[in-house]
Amino acid sequence: RCIYCGMVLDRERIRSKVDGEVLFFCSQRCLSLYRALGPMAKVRSQVQTERFDIIERLEAKRNSRVLTLVHRREPWSDERSGFITIEDSEALVAQIRRTPAERPVDLIIHTPGGLVLAAEMIAMAVRKHPSRVTAIVPFYAMSGGSLIALAAGEILMEKESILGPLDPQIDGFPARSLITLPHRKPIETM
Repeated sequence: RCIYCGMVLDRERIRSKVDGEVLFFCSQRCLSLYRALGPMAKVRSQVQTERFDIIERLEAKRNSRVLTLVHRREPWSDERSGFITIEDSEALVAQIRRTPAERPVDLIIHTPGGLVLAAEMIAMAVRKHPSRVTAIVPFYAMSGGSLIALAAGEILMEKESILGPLDPQIDGFPARSLITLPHRKPIETM
């Protein structure tokens, strides 16, 4: 596997010596990104390797294709934890479509939610997959994450895991309150 992105390496790979250690990358881009992370690159590769190992074991145990929709702040990143985006839906829908019809899908969901359109697209792909789809919620699936989980045929959760309410928002305000605002406070009163 590529030490940076985890892609399975075929014969075409880039070999590089980093801090005295020989590492393999799938592309020059991954090598550059690895070097740009500096000291946190090793942490990232260790965590990613553990995740890929867990996914491979889960796939073997359940005879399924494991996909993930995870939004959290990573220790090597300064970025906020994120939310469901159009890019997430494009990637996940493509992965679901590429999964053979007879192969079950296990979808690990850990997200605060996100764009309604993106969540609906993923949920529709989940519903349309001909084989069994199981949503696995280790911690939480809020809003759009709940919508996706509910589209699956089965939901597996821990005792402490939660599904949150579907709460569409506009600029951070609950959509329902903005829709009813003109009735509660007519424009003439302003």
